[in-house]
Amino acid sequence: MSNWKTGWCIGSDIELIPDSSFEPGGMGWRPDSVDDIVDHLDNVFRFLGKKDCDVVHLYFLLHKRQTDICQLLDRTQPAVSYDIKRTKEHINFVIYLLSVIDDFLVFLEKGAKQYESDQIQVLVLLFFSTSFTKTSKIMNCHQITCRHLFDKTMKSLKKDGYDDVAEIFDNIVSNLNMIKKTIADV
Repeated sequence: MSNWKTGWCIGSDIELIPDSSFEPGGMGWRPDSVDDIVDHLDNVFRFLGKKDCDVVHLYFLLHKRQTDICQLLDRTQPAVSYDIKRTKEHINFVIYLLSVIDDFLVFLEKGAKQYESDQIQVLVLLFFSTSFTKTSKIMNCHQITCRHLFDKTMKSLKKDGYDDVAEIFDNIVSNLNMIKKTIADV
C-alpha cells in the first residue's frame, strides 16, 4: 500500500486504512490529481506556513522519501524529519479546531448571554487566532490584561458547567501559536 520504511515515521497510521477503500468500486473520495487534493485541503493549508505546505505536498501527497525532500529543499534529514513531525502536529491541531467549532458556536448562541462582552470577545479572538498576542492587539489591551481576562473567563466557564468549552480552550492554550494564518489575520 504505502512505501514506509520504518514504523515510527509520520504517516504510519495510514497503514490502518483498509485496502478495499482504494480498490475499484471501493467507497471513498478518489482525486484525479494532486491538484485536486490540494484544492480539497485548502482550508487546512491556509493555516500552514510555506515551509509546512512544501512538506505536506512532497511527503504526504507526492509520497517522496525524506532523503529526496532533503535534496529538493536543501535541508538535513533530521531537519526534514522534525518538519514532518511538526507539520503533522499542526494539521492535527487544525483538524481538532475544525471538529469543535460547531460546539463553540452552539455555546456562543445559547450560553454566552450570561457573560460580559469582553469575556466573549477574548474567547472568540483566541479561538480564531490561537494567539494571546493577536487577541490582545485586536482588543487593544496589554497581553497580561488579556490573559487575566481569559483566566477569569475560564474559571467562570468551569464554575457554570461549561467544561466542554473550557476543554476546547485548554487545548488551544496548550497549542498556542501552533498555526500560522497565511491568508489573513483575524
